[in-house]
Amino acid sequence: MELSDTLSIIVAVSALVLTLHQIRATRNHNYLSVKPSLRFGWSAGEKDDGIWIKNVGLGPAIITSFTIIKNGNKLTIKDIEDQLFDIGFESRVTVIDTEAIIQKSEKYWIVRAKEIIDCGSNQEVFWNHLEGIKFKINYKSFYNIFEPKLIWETPNPTNNLVRGKPKQLVEETSPDIDGNENT
Repeated sequence: MELSDTLSIIVAVSALVLTLHQIRATRNHNYLSVKPSLRFGWSAGEKDDGIWIKNVGLGPAIITSFTIIKNGNKLTIKDIEDQLFDIGFESRVTVIDTEAIIQKSEKYWIVRAKEIIDCGSNQEVFWNHLEGIKFKINYKSFYNIFEPKLIWETPNPTNNLVRGKPKQLVEETSPDIDGNENT
């Protein structure tokens, strides 16, 4: 075998290796350009009290499983809605099913008080009920690549995380000098 044949083989193998590396880099780039990233969060403020999930990644997240657990028991979002109703709160909920898709930058309220909670005592009752609920979610990208399982436990923001809303003042009646009640 001549030197020119050997050099031709080396050049051909080098070109093949470089091409395979470029294909791998292109696939990795394409995957990263549509990689989803889900985040849970909460809001306890002037306008909203509730728990949300948002896709902060670059592509759609395809849900493969969604589980809710409190005190070791599996719950449905309907269970949470019913429990909140039983303690006096109407809520809006979003059911997240298998194969649901959360698009880039979309935010869904998983559970949210229907009316503005304007009293600190009520806000504490609302968040005391939601505290400790664990959400477990598995999801994948458009390329069917599974992302790491996400597990999030609901905090109670009224416990030192946010300034609570003012408590409702109960007006007391007291007799005036003449014995008449006034407020």
